[in-house]
Amino acid sequence: MVARPRRAGERNAFGNVSVPLCPGVPAAERPARIATALAAARQRAASPLWATVGAAEDAAPSVLAGLGVRSFDPTARPETMAGATVVSSVDRGAADLELLGGRSVFTAGFPALSPAMGLTHGVHGLGGTVTLSITSSRTAVPDPDLYAGLLAQAVDELGQR
Repeated sequence: MVARPRRAGERNAFGNVSVPLCPGVPAAERPARIATALAAARQRAASPLWATVGAAEDAAPSVLAGLGVRSFDPTARPETMAGATVVSSVDRGAADLELLGGRSVFTAGFPALSPAMGLTHGVHGLGGTVTLSITSSRTAVPDPDLYAGLLAQAVDELGQR
């Protein structure tokens, strides 16, 4: 969990946190700015208020979660939102997965798009390998190949430090 502490028994938890990506800041300075924003989000998530919210969610009957899922309209466009870019990160642990006698050497995930999320990034680790994935709408990223190239270049630049 990037933004909040894991609650007891959680294996697959989802939470949103808004983090400025600082596109106008030089690439070398962005990681520190993003880390500062994540630290502030963690501090907010550790407040007693969020512990109370989590306890209420844990105590709610599952029928309420089902009602929420059935009531969700994926086509509704929110009037305001914190951002339209998502990064989903999963560490799948040791590279000990097997399928039909073969070992997995990488893993990937492709986070879903919605009217409020036009660009998603997956950062998925398996053993010592990290795989990046991108899913986008043409509205959010008119030229996905150009964007993928820019992202690859930025990752290469960071890897050379």
